[in-house]
Order: sequence, then structure tokens, then C-alpha cells
Amino acid sequence: VGLLPEGFTFANYIRIPRYSGSELFNTFYLSILATVLAAILGSLIAYITERKKPKGAALLDLSIMAPFILPGTVVSVALLSAFSGSSAIRLTGTYTIIVISYMIRRTPYVYRSVAASLSQLNPSLEEASTIAGANWFYTFRRVSVPLIMPAIISGSILTLTTLLQELSTTILLYSSRTRTVPVQIYGAVADGKLGEASALSVVLLVVVFIIVYLMNHKQGKSIASSFKMG
Repeated sequence: VGLLPEGFTFANYIRIPRYSGSELFNTFYLSILATVLAAILGSLIAYITERKKPKGAALLDLSIMAPFILPGTVVSVALLSAFSGSSAIRLTGTYTIIVISYMIRRTPYVYRSVAASLSQLNPSLEEASTIAGANWFYTFRRVSVPLIMPAIISGSILTLTTLLQELSTTILLYSSRTRTVPVQIYGAVADGKLGEASALSVVLLVVVFIIVYLMNHKQGKSIASSFKMG
């Protein structure tokens, strides 16, 4: 009798590149792309709501944060309804619809992190840039971004680490071409391939741990101290 239950062998790790190569690529590609786009969108909207304070700022804040509390399946069903069937733009089964779903659900992480950072910064430097003749986008890019970069990184890392494990939205949107590792793990468990599922889960956990460790080491503080939901 071995130390590990039947099916739990190191051979499962060795076979990962063969039976999960495309899934690993899809997972990292979709997660990284969605994280970059969420970081850009979340930072811009946070700057607008905190510094420009337009009349619809409260509504904009609500529209960004609302998907955060919605189940992933609700977001997926909404996207399928909008971009399938007789829709003018059909995105079902594509990478694009998954990236959109990821952005909708995870942009709030970056948005809240950056908004909290901006609320604590003195706007005098930005005002000086504006007085000197710079437009708001130049001021945001050259003055604000360097000051809020730690918050952007914190929100982005939290976004990336959660997207690497995202299942609730992907499970309804993926196709054979866009299947990710979490979906494969779910399928392996359903088929009774617990050794394969465990090996893939460990790989994801190790990747997430490394990302968080490197981020904390570089920033000199934990994500929790930088990321504030309110």
C-alpha cells in the first residue's frame, strides 16, 4: 500500500503539459489580458469619479461595483443573451466574451483600490499640472499614475490571482477552444479523475502563491493593507 491514495501519483504532474497545454495557455492568456484591461479601465474610472466628480459619479460607481456582488452565472447568462442568437454581434465561444465577463466581475478590485488611494492623495500636484496647461489625461498619465501605482499593482494582483481560479463565469461561456484549467479541474472531478484534478489544482495554487509572494516582497506590504473596499 502506497503513501498516497490510488490515482495520486507524480505521473499526473509529468503529464500536465500533454493533457493541459492549451488549457494552461488559455488560463494565463485570458487572465493576464483581462487584468491589464481591468487595470486601465478601473484606474481611469476611479480618477474620473474621485477627481472630476461628474454629476453621474454615484451612478458610475454603482455600475462598476454592482457586478461585484452578482454571481458569475448571472453575468454569463446576461452576456450569452446579449451576444448570441439573433444578436448583431455574436461572441459565443470566443475569447472575447470570456475577457468581457472577467472585466465586468473584476474591474471593481482595481477601481476600489485606486479610488481609495486617490482619496488619500493631496490633489495639489494635479492642480499644478492643470494650471500649467496640461489636459486631464496628460495629468493622469504623468502625475497621478506614478503616485497611485502601488494601488494599481495591488488591485491588479488581486484581480489576476482570482481570475486564474475563475470558474463560475467561464463554465457557461467556454468552448473546446477556450477551455481553461479551472474548467478542466471541474470536469476531471466529475469524471472521477481526482489525481489529475489535484495535480492541476496544486499547479494553480503554486502559481498564485508565487505571484502574491513576489508582489508582497516588492511592495513591502500585504495586499490587504493596500486594497480597501470602502
